[in-house]
Amino acid sequence: MKRKLEKLSEVKAPFIVAVDEELACDKLARLQSTNPNIRLLYYEGKVSVREVLALLQPFAEAEVKAQVSDLKLTVEKPIATLKELAEAYNVSEESVRQAAGKIETHKQIGGMLVEKKLLEAMKATLEEAVGSEAPLTKAIEALKP
Repeated sequence: MKRKLEKLSEVKAPFIVAVDEELACDKLARLQSTNPNIRLLYYEGKVSVREVLALLQPFAEAEVKAQVSDLKLTVEKPIATLKELAEAYNVSEESVRQAAGKIETHKQIGGMLVEKKLLEAMKATLEEAVGSEAPLTKAIEALKP
């Protein structure tokens, strides 16, 4: 146990240690107070996934914030999904979602970024073809290529 505590005291990255309440000792509590990277998760019987997620949440939020601050999105296509952009930039979809507001050429609609020029063209086509009030089938027909 002493060797494990020594190794844990040297941890430089965030680290979660699940501790069975029956085996808990004061040395672990002292370890957490001396190393801010250590998070102790006490459990009885089994580890609660909810508690693990609660401990991980601040790290996930910090990662998204870091990704967003470094992300310089450019969208070449008239329509792009958040998923494909996330894969192309090797970041999370949430990072793309938050960074999408900085893009002046596209508007976020659901899980997609749609070019504003395309939206304006669609609006003009609908107004010209069907007027201000039209049944959906007429609007769909007007937008067909």
